[in-house]
Amino acid sequence: MSERSLLSRPPDDRVQFLDDDGHLLDGVTEPDLGDRELVTMYERMVLSRHLDERAISLQRQGRMGTYPSLAGQEAAQVASAQAMAHDDWLLYQYREHGSVAARGLAPEYLLYWMGHEIGNEWLADRHVFPLNISIAGHIPHATGMAWASKLQDESRTFVC
Repeated sequence: MSERSLLSRPPDDRVQFLDDDGHLLDGVTEPDLGDRELVTMYERMVLSRHLDERAISLQRQGRMGTYPSLAGQEAAQVASAQAMAHDDWLLYQYREHGSVAARGLAPEYLLYWMGHEIGNEWLADRHVFPLNISIAGHIPHATGMAWASKLQDESRTFVC
């Protein structure tokens, strides 16, 4: 079987990097991350999960409007945000709160989910584009921003 794509694998064929004791499997290259960086990423995943669980609780109590959970996506979101440079921009969609948290979550962010638009004000300082609820609606924004950046000879990345 070709290793070029995870999509070419059978659905029940798992991807595994560690054995049952937490050691790297043969042929797996260890990522070039220091202990501090790994701990920071873990803390951001825990923060994302805590934020998510609290928001779900508030939503189920009727104290918060519709809220889409990020459960199960914490690692992918935090890792992609961690790989970004300071000047790179994050354009996120409705279930990607972990990416936002990894860019430096401000308490004001929760205000948006409580129905107050001021919760979006702090995002620009952290190079986070305001929330996009429509499915894949952030992709054209990222494309336009990347094109503008290229025209201005900037070397920024726009992650969505």
